[in-house]
Amino acid sequence: MVFKNLWIKLASTSLLIAVSFNAFAFDCNEKSPAFIKEGDKYFNITNAKSLTKKQKANVTRIFSPLKKRLKGKGVVTTCIEQEGQTTKVESNEKLSADVKFLSNGQLDIQLEAYDKENKNSSTISLNYFGDNGYHSLLKQTRKSFGFIYKIRTSVRGRPAALNEKLITLSVNRGVLTIETHDFFNGYFSYSTKRVLRP
Repeated sequence: MVFKNLWIKLASTSLLIAVSFNAFAFDCNEKSPAFIKEGDKYFNITNAKSLTKKQKANVTRIFSPLKKRLKGKGVVTTCIEQEGQTTKVESNEKLSADVKFLSNGQLDIQLEAYDKENKNSSTISLNYFGDNGYHSLLKQTRKSFGFIYKIRTSVRGRPAALNEKLITLSVNRGVLTIETHDFFNGYFSYSTKRVLRP
């Protein structure tokens, strides 16, 4: 699978007001708020910029104090088609994480995840911020960042798909919470919520 990281800026500040990261609850195959707002322009991901100097400073303030080793739990909600019906299926993760805040401002998290339902383990690499790509900021508080980005994914024998991610990263007393909602070609597919503690 080939990933090409491209970040997109939302076209209107009205969407920033309409979207609350603390209230996301999408149904299977529900349209992305950005897709509804932008129409065909949603698939244009040519705009690429870095965080502003002020935004980078806030990222450093919020995330650089994190401990290097964290443990916690996660919930993955996936839309699965069964007998012609698309339903949500939840699985629970046991997590351990190596956390690095790099000199370029990138937050690098290497997760070891154990799926309790399927009884299998996986390694997950999560990378946020840094100098590569554009973060379209949706919401910022003293303890959190909410943002959007898009990537194109290519699978052998299949057309490239557009993957949009809505992400909230928050830190409260050393506890890191990561919430992600994934849309493929504009439609909701799955979400994750991971809580990591020292």
